[in-house]
Amino acid sequence: MATHDSFLNRLNISADNRLKITTEFDSLFKGAVGALPALTEYCEYLERKLRQGESNSHRWLCA
Repeated sequence: MATHDSFLNRLNISADNRLKITTEFDSLFKGAVGALPALTEYCEYLERKLRQGESNSHRWLCA
């Protein structure tokens, strides 16, 4: 269990947000999910101007 806890701590996501993400993932995210730089790279690859899901990723994945 210690390995599992250290992995979750390295994600740098609060315990409340981890619970919310794991129990309501499908309702929180409808498209690509990831850190903002990864979303930017993904959208550039797809030649999209807007990063869909940016606010949810920032809200739930950033500490």
